Amino acid sequence: MHMDNFGERLKKLREDNKMTQQDLANVMGKANKTVISSWELNKNQPSMSEIEKLCDYFNVSTDYLIRGKCHSVSKPNSEYVTISKDELIDLQNIAIGKLKEEVQKQKASVENLKNSPVDTDKL
Repeated sequence: MHMDNFGERLKKLREDNKMTQQDLANVMGKANKTVISSWELNKNQPSMSEIEKLCDYFNVSTDYLIRGKCHSVSKPNSEYVTISKDELIDLQNIAIGKLKEEVQKQKASVENLKNSPVDTDKL
């Protein structure tokens, strides 16, 4: 589903996070949901500071929320790449799994050495 406007993207983010308009209004410090409704219907636009707060809350870029554009991580323009919390956890779990495999290999090597006959003549 291609979302052409700010309001549609905001609504999708809110719904994906299982929030009501009132829930989001509370997060944004608004008295009621009418402000959120007017944003989602593109009747009004939030201020830049409100957009930044929305982006921080939903963990999206301002570029995505305002223009619907996502930066590609396939061609980073610096040595840093932004990844999501879930991606970071996945990478961490992969690294932990690899470390556990290496520990098991090292334990097996130690056991093999313990069980090997020692040629005392070579000592």
